[in-house]
Amino acid sequence: MPSLLELLIPERVISQLRVATKSDALRQLAGRAAAAVGLPEDTVFQALCRREALGSTAIGRGVAIPHAVLPALGQSFCLFALTATPIPFDAVDGHPVSAIFVFLTPEDCAAESTHLLARVCRTLRDPPAIPLLRQAVGDAALHDALTRLLGNRQAA
Repeated sequence: MPSLLELLIPERVISQLRVATKSDALRQLAGRAAAAVGLPEDTVFQALCRREALGSTAIGRGVAIPHAVLPALGQSFCLFALTATPIPFDAVDGHPVSAIFVFLTPEDCAAESTHLLARVCRTLRDPPAIPLLRQAVGDAALHDALTRLLGNRQAA
């Protein structure tokens, strides 16, 4: 399985996702993911929605990590977006979400992906993480800031 930093290429980072609801966010992100992995948008969207129906993937402090297992997927995939404005996401702490990390895995990699999800969770829930990412202007700067955060967490 590729590392998180290998999966998070610049084209998969969005600095100003303009959405108003959780459903809008999942739909737009599913569309981007589907185009990148060659699957129908609705397949990705429905998989994310099925997971979300089990319980919100909003983990608190403005962070959500929607994820799903897709048997037809060739390899793991991730993308990261900051919303232009925080959106309701049924978070455990009741706060709206502004950082969304989408993670998709093939069926045979689901178990290995657990540690990657945990790493993203720990990194993004760290209190200074989201304010630091919000300072980045543009997709490239956001990608750089995010990879620095994840790289520092990997080294720790």
